[in-house]
Amino acid sequence: MLKAEFGQNKTIIFGKSDPKFLQSPKSKHAHFDRKICNRCNSDLTQPADRAFDELHKGLLERYSKGSELTQYDGRPTIDNWPNIEANCFRYFAKLLCCFLVEVYGPRPKSLAKFALGQSDRNIVFLRITKDLEYQTALETYGATGFAGHGGLMALFDSDNRWIKSMNSSLSAGGIKYEFWVDLNLPLSIQLALKFPRFVGLARSSIINQAPVANL
Repeated sequence: MLKAEFGQNKTIIFGKSDPKFLQSPKSKHAHFDRKICNRCNSDLTQPADRAFDELHKGLLERYSKGSELTQYDGRPTIDNWPNIEANCFRYFAKLLCCFLVEVYGPRPKSLAKFALGQSDRNIVFLRITKDLEYQTALETYGATGFAGHGGLMALFDSDNRWIKSMNSSLSAGGIKYEFWVDLNLPLSIQLALKFPRFVGLARSSIINQAPVANL
């Protein structure tokens, strides 16, 4: 995806820090600092990677024509979506696991097993929209390509006691993918009891006292 967005031109990437220009798609700014095992990142998740590539390519074609990216129910408008849907969600499950690894957080077994194709139970939610920052970023920074990620966000309850959901986002070529998992109350309590350091980090990172923490 980054190669397609990058080409021979200057591409800017947005993440948790200030915007950075990529010298190539292999730039360290486009990779996680901490790695998951090679087999998990290759053999076991290759179908998910390929499915997302197909999804993004199809949506880019529709975006270039000014067509709608999703149907009324949020499902992508590409023809082959029913055949790649499960693996596309596995791709976003994999990214959430990678973001959790990055901040030394626990990876829920249900999420990891789904990402690896060892379970068909999908707990990931997805929203696809046109990225409103895309054209502004290109004009502001003089770049010819744009990519971004939302890091890991933890949404707390109104008392900032329990983590209700963990979410992130990915943007490229004017298309934004927002993806997240919701936690029920028993799981939120279990997370707080078994991984207090992780929950404490999330709570200490809450921005402007709003019940959201950017890790």
